[in-house]
Amino acid sequence: MPIEPDFNDNASMGASNSTSAGQWTPPSTLVGDDFEGEEMPTPKNFGPEPSEDTAPHPGETYIIRDPATYRIITITGGKLRLEHYAGDRGGYHWECVESRGWLGFRNPAFGVFLGHDGHENIVADKREHKGWEYFCARKHPGGGYILLSRWWDDLWKLDKADDGRRLIRNNGAGAAWEFVRVG
Repeated sequence: MPIEPDFNDNASMGASNSTSAGQWTPPSTLVGDDFEGEEMPTPKNFGPEPSEDTAPHPGETYIIRDPATYRIITITGGKLRLEHYAGDRGGYHWECVESRGWLGFRNPAFGVFLGHDGHENIVADKREHKGWEYFCARKHPGGGYILLSRWWDDLWKLDKADDGRRLIRNNGAGAAWEFVRVG
């Protein structure tokens, strides 16, 4: 089910959005497919650079990026995906919040939190920060941070699915993530 924007969240309706005669322009853009047959662009093409060792902290807003592919966690076409940076068009900013000591990541454009579906899939479809939307961050020895989510008494790691676009969680190694502070 596609995610609908949160029309009641005025904070998400910034300068990059526009209205005309009651029409709403979404703050995100569908990013095209890869660079098949082309040389992989440099990191400079993928937005702001993370400051060294930027750990997620409540009250800050981030772009969450995979340092291996430079794809960012975003909502495109109503679905949570990993896509390349598309400029200042929104849809990929994540506000870090805290509840009961757990971190959460809320997309201000859609008013939804990163979480899991009770299985391996990472989704963004809940408007409240509860147990399935709880995360903690652990420093990765190779740089970046591993995001962990609760699964009963275990912590599962946020990872990329085999297709490189979907997000999953598992009890394997997980993926390292960069947090680029944008607000």
